Amino acid sequence: YWRDWSSDVCSSDLAIPCHTPPLVMHVLWSAPLRIVTSMILLYNYLGLAAIAGALFLVAMIPVQNALVKAQVKRVKAAQLLTDERIRLVSEAMEGIQLVKCYGWEESFRDKTRHVRSRELALIKGYSIIRAVSGFLISAIPVLVAVVSFATYTLIPWNEPLTATQA
Repeated sequence: YWRDWSSDVCSSDLAIPCHTPPLVMHVLWSAPLRIVTSMILLYNYLGLAAIAGALFLVAMIPVQNALVKAQVKRVKAAQLLTDERIRLVSEAMEGIQLVKCYGWEESFRDKTRHVRSRELALIKGYSIIRAVSGFLISAIPVLVAVVSFATYTLIPWNEPLTATQA
């Protein structure tokens, strides 16, 4: 199990997954309950228009899935680069006398900087995807309600919305 992990997974920039399992477990049981409760309430107020909101919710599942896969891909790639960077630094530290003697400091520094810049680019990409995913997680409930209410107003046989309904 542990041999598949990066050598410094809990001390790197990507250590967040080490601390999230309790949060994920809470979401696993509460999210379906909240979704079902919200959809029942929407259906009670808006009737068939709530189905459009439910369909929108289902349509967002592949989008979220793609974002999670992209995050995982970048995290794994960044962990490999972190391992490579640590290997380079360890190599330089182990042979510091030879590095100094032959003047290889620049070479090791350039290699390390190159790997670190690639690592940071992946971490930045991960962070952007994570921000988009977080935004969508926050926006989807609001968008479901907007889609449901918009659909309600577009159905010709529905009564106009009043302030007490909306």
